[in-house]
Amino acid sequence: FEEKLASNHLSIGDALHEKGIVLMAQGNFDEALEAVQSALLIRKQRLGNIHEKVEETLVLFGNIYNKLGKSDDALNIFRAAYQMRGREAGLGRKVKEIGDTDTLFQMGKIYHESEELE
Repeated sequence: FEEKLASNHLSIGDALHEKGIVLMAQGNFDEALEAVQSALLIRKQRLGNIHEKVEETLVLFGNIYNKLGKSDDALNIFRAAYQMRGREAGLGRKVKEIGDTDTLFQMGKIYHESEELE
């Protein structure tokens, strides 16, 4: 696959994102983190810092950090992803609301698990 495409081609970033999802589902969190870090780098290079695919990868990144027990890092990533939603251009409000709900749910779950709600 990479032989025919440049190593930072968007399709490579998309494939690495999907690989991260599979590895996370299998419980291979360190490998998933590596794949998602590469996907995030490629997606940012190709799409810029403010894009729905970058936000999607950030949320995945946060989920992996949470699985690794790094809840503070996960919360910071979820906050960045949520803030990005407000700056995305060209997306319909319904899509944003669905993404907002998922990101906020993940943040609430971390707070609940860490019992830091006041």
